[in-house]
Amino acid sequence: MRQQNIGNNIVMEKLAGNNISQKTLLDALKNAILSATNKSAAEGKWQTADVSKDVVVVCFGTPLIAGDAFGPLVADELRQNLNVPVFVYGTTECSVNGKNMDAWLDFIRVVHKGATIVAIDASLGDRVGSVVVRKDGVCPAAVKGRKRRFGDVGVLGIVAENEGDSLAQLLAAEYDKVASLAEKTARLVKESI
Repeated sequence: MRQQNIGNNIVMEKLAGNNISQKTLLDALKNAILSATNKSAAEGKWQTADVSKDVVVVCFGTPLIAGDAFGPLVADELRQNLNVPVFVYGTTECSVNGKNMDAWLDFIRVVHKGATIVAIDASLGDRVGSVVVRKDGVCPAAVKGRKRRFGDVGVLGIVAENEGDSLAQLLAAEYDKVASLAEKTARLVKESI
């Protein structure tokens, strides 16, 4: 496993049991969150010193499509098994997806004004099983052509190849691999906040 810096992205190839690479991803995620949080503090958006109270995690996707279940599975792991001390939206029971996304994003912007938003979503790419940390959020519902970014920090799980029809690729993703990647990603997110 190796790390590559590509623009605003930090790509971790094959998030597996390699502790050195997981530590590198963890450091990258911590730095991205702290950078976004410090930016918010400098702009006077929040006053407390406890970063975890000023971080909100929003996981995009639907459990109805194997590849797109990455975000909701991360949310479930964070809420049910890891008990993270932050607000987490987008579970398998109450997903934040293309149909309800605008209402959820409006709600989150109002209720958590000034918080650092960590946005998590599935993505297609040539490094299946990898995780990408972005310093500028994610483009949820990009499969539908939406290109509006959301979040201060983005975490993308590469769940399938980017070949041809995006929806078909998400449908064909191997659920067990997506679930495993989601579990590992959730643990790294927990350690970073």
